Amino acid sequence: MSASELPASVRAFAFADWRNQPGQDYGHPHDAWLESVQVRHRREQDDPQQVATEIEAEFLLSYHDQRLWLRYGRVRRYRLGEGGGQGPGGPGRDDWLEDDFSSVDAGHFRHRIRFASGAVWEIVFSEFEWRIDPA
Repeated sequence: MSASELPASVRAFAFADWRNQPGQDYGHPHDAWLESVQVRHRREQDDPQQVATEIEAEFLLSYHDQRLWLRYGRVRRYRLGEGGGQGPGGPGRDDWLEDDFSSVDAGHFRHRIRFASGAVWEIVFSEFEWRIDPA
């Protein structure tokens, strides 16, 4: 997929220089541990029959001095699969191995994250935000 197909916020995250140099930058998500995930379903105010889904996830980055926060808005579908056991970090600590983004259709994108335990997340969304904060 070319960078031009992605929204600016996804492009900034997916193609950042620091993401292409594991071990060279503190912000790289490889080996990050999941700290929390929240899935929210909210009724749309203008049409209560419609439900808007949002997912927020927070990861402790590999040097344990920064947190990566991701927010997926207008989620069309998601699968937050669990692996065959705990990750190498112990109970509740599963290492982020790799991820990729792809275009699903006009205005919808997929983020797939693979974890050391075998778990795979797949989130199809329209809105994306991210930031890195001190731990």
